[in-house]
Amino acid sequence: MNDTVAPSDHPTPPDFGPTLRRLRLLAGYSQVRLAAELGYHHSVISRWETGDRNPPLDQLKRLDDLLHTGGRLTRLRTEAAAERDFDPWAQDLAPHALYGKNFAARAVRDIKAWPLRLPHHGVPCPLHGSAGCALPPSETANDIWRAFAADPLRAVGEDVVHVLGAYLSVGVRGTEATDSSSDGEEVEAALGLIVRLRRGPDCPLGPALTRLAAGYASLAGQLRMLRGQLGAAMSFYDRGLRWAALCADTALTLTILCDMNALARLENDGAGAIGRARAMLSVARGEGWAESLAHLHLARGFALLGETVETTRSVARCRSLFAEAAQEVSDEPDWIRGAQGAVLVEAGIGGALRDAAVATSDRGLARDALAIMQGAMSLVPDPPRPAAMLLGLRLADCHACAGQPETAVSVASPLLAEALAATRVTVEHELRGLLGRLAPRWPHVGLTHAMAALR
Repeated sequence: MNDTVAPSDHPTPPDFGPTLRRLRLLAGYSQVRLAAELGYHHSVISRWETGDRNPPLDQLKRLDDLLHTGGRLTRLRTEAAAERDFDPWAQDLAPHALYGKNFAARAVRDIKAWPLRLPHHGVPCPLHGSAGCALPPSETANDIWRAFAADPLRAVGEDVVHVLGAYLSVGVRGTEATDSSSDGEEVEAALGLIVRLRRGPDCPLGPALTRLAAGYASLAGQLRMLRGQLGAAMSFYDRGLRWAALCADTALTLTILCDMNALARLENDGAGAIGRARAMLSVARGEGWAESLAHLHLARGFALLGETVETTRSVARCRSLFAEAAQEVSDEPDWIRGAQGAVLVEAGIGGALRDAAVATSDRGLARDALAIMQGAMSLVPDPPRPAAMLLGLRLADCHACAGQPETAVSVASPLLAEALAATRVTVEHELRGLLGRLAPRWPHVGLTHAMAALR
């Protein structure tokens, strides 16, 4: 009996393991019995179901036959393999076809914070992973970028991959530091070039380009979402998720699922948010920080549906896992570490309890949310402006939900002009919720002009 199995080079979608487990249980097989039928130790079946290993291709038909799946497992693997050639656009992606001949000039900017090394701001080196590498200085990087944009098929090489990784990290950092959601054209055009290179025959940098495609699709989706283009954002997220699965990038897969959860909440789709959170659990693979985020997003989905018991249960599990993860040495992304991670978790919990309070008209929940938001804001005295606006508006909304309209207005008033001018749909969503709760019930507080501006 084999107790090991060589990992397969063939890609497996992130839902393969949970699907295998579900089909095994439906067929009445234990892991021990199924392993015996296939000639493996039961621990191999466990690794297949958690995603730590992929079953060899020659075992897929046997699995389908034993579990009477009608070929479902084989189809899942085949569909994942086909993603190598999947292009998110139907047309050719030459940069001049999309954005004109000035693409290279627009994409090469005077970046003051050009990174010296990767990883940078959570973006690892596409070639060397978390081990890292030095980057060319900005002047050299500009020349490399121009050559690549002018003739990508000829200019591609390891130096191009490094510059593309650095440019991606700068873009990710920019989404957190400013209110602007510009640069979307440059990001999408760069993604188009990467996709074309991936589809080229015998490309030696295929795995690195797949990682870049996943990262750029994630950033493109985020920029589209911030502009309120939710359908286009979901299209980019979906492609990014598939590419991230191909290169087994768990951190990026979870990042994309977090954003997809946020998109579902923007559409008040609690069930969709719960589905994305459960997908996060399926790929977390025992990582405490990842499971903590998954339970946070479960709480936010349940809150939209008014499921207060499930919301509070998920909140408790999130906090427990986050506290445990803080004591461990792991490879969690930068944005979930230290005070930044604590603010993300606590502000998310505050948002979940606020949403549950709105759904159930429970002012006790609103007061709990208010206390949590006040604590979250004390953790980072001077956050970047987009985050400061979101936190401030959410705090004001908690006051409104707790029946404190005057306090809500005093908290929100200094933010109103900036929030009304903001281009981010996430800021608008928070502001619209706050004003929608204040104006009908307490018209005397004097925010009708802001509500009219939103319309």
